[in-house]
Amino acid sequence: MTHIFISYSRKDKEFAQRLVAQLEKSGYPCWIDTEAIEGGQKWVQQINEALKNALCVILVLSGHAQQSDFVSRELGMADALKKLIIPVRLEATEPSIQTDHLQFIDFQKQPFDKAFKQLIAALPPLEKPLRTLPEKLTAGNYPNLRLLAIGAVYADVAINTYHEDDGGQLQLKHDEERTGASYSARVGGSSWLVAQKLAAWPKMEGHVRLITQIGDTSDESEDPYAKFVAQTLRDSRLMVTKSGANVWWKLKKHTAVTYIVNWTDHNTERGRGTMITAPGVIAEFSWPDVEAQIAVEPGLSVENNVVYIAGFFKTALHLHLQRTLAGFDQKQAIVVLNPGRFSWVNLNYVSSDDPADALVKVQAERQKALRDSFSYVDLYLASGREFEMMFWDIFHDWPRFSASKALKVLGERADVPLPKAMCIRDTANKKVCIFARGWNENQSYDIPVELEDAIFSGSKFDARFLYRLFELRTEGAFFKEAGDVARACAEFAISE
Repeated sequence: MTHIFISYSRKDKEFAQRLVAQLEKSGYPCWIDTEAIEGGQKWVQQINEALKNALCVILVLSGHAQQSDFVSRELGMADALKKLIIPVRLEATEPSIQTDHLQFIDFQKQPFDKAFKQLIAALPPLEKPLRTLPEKLTAGNYPNLRLLAIGAVYADVAINTYHEDDGGQLQLKHDEERTGASYSARVGGSSWLVAQKLAAWPKMEGHVRLITQIGDTSDESEDPYAKFVAQTLRDSRLMVTKSGANVWWKLKKHTAVTYIVNWTDHNTERGRGTMITAPGVIAEFSWPDVEAQIAVEPGLSVENNVVYIAGFFKTALHLHLQRTLAGFDQKQAIVVLNPGRFSWVNLNYVSSDDPADALVKVQAERQKALRDSFSYVDLYLASGREFEMMFWDIFHDWPRFSASKALKVLGERADVPLPKAMCIRDTANKKVCIFARGWNENQSYDIPVELEDAIFSGSKFDARFLYRLFELRTEGAFFKEAGDVARACAEFAISE
């Protein structure tokens, strides 16, 4: 239902055109026949098609309209299609079986502006058309788009791999005892390559915000720039400041980029956790029980941001990051790929001398997480195993969760089986959770399902768009798929 159908006599054309101009200025597209259509089959087809897609019919009611065969036929077709008909009266008219039962808006005895306000109040809400995937992908419009790619961020930097130099600054050691795996720091990963791919799009230059992912993956061998950054880390002199239990290091500038390294003192077999990111982006650690410190670029929360989160797996999405994402405008598309336990509550903030009181506080925090953590995400993309783990630990009380059925919203709620896929029940604010079953890093998504109808979220994703995300093929390279997912989401966010 994408427009308002205007039924009128050509002798009232001047008023009809004025009415259309005001309606479209108010955000209501109109269909009006401004050129003569010959009678017969062509007229029937054009009018019938326009009426089928009409939100409602506005009848310009006058003596001329009552005498028009075309208007009479349009009203008959509209009535057969059960369309809402709203007469706007220009003058007193003779009684008519077609219109006497309808409540009209009087444009005869009151000023146009006053009557027009009454007309707007009587109109049903306009539904935006759901764009098909090709329309989204060919929109070619990037107004102030920023992509914020958040990835798994970690490095194998062993204990005592730095020392103080004569000037009191800390520097990574380069002796033979600290080489190899105990000394490694790799830069790359899916988020880095996704960001590089997005940044290469000509129309998106200057609008992309990216994260540099580091980790013990094979990506370093595929990305020469990752090798350069890793070597930069090893060679850099570090300057120290303190923030709580964490120590923040700022590397000196190398080329045009300044890297921030977060050294968190946790005694693990892997040594210390290290984060490297370009300034002005959000980053998160990729193992449990690390209290992430998150920096957000001032002014980042503008329209048309796309927040793309990849590779959390076992990570807690801490309250700081939850609050950050919750502050984004509703026009954002926030997509979580393989979220794992991303909504786990960091209970280190709960303390009490009374065990019973502490338990109450813990339960309150978890209930708050259940409410808050699903308030801002448009779409979740996860493997079945990870989603099941998440629901088992946290959301086990969500009703009607099933591994064999999908609960979708299409008018009324209904359980609908979807082969090889499932869609979790919408939350209170109409978000959709959908994920592929049995996926792993060595397989591409494969959901050969094409639905003609739509699965709606708060942002009106249509089913073909959702399933397209899972139908993307890879050639054995996970980052390639991640990039395509991010691109599709970015295109969607800016194409409505």
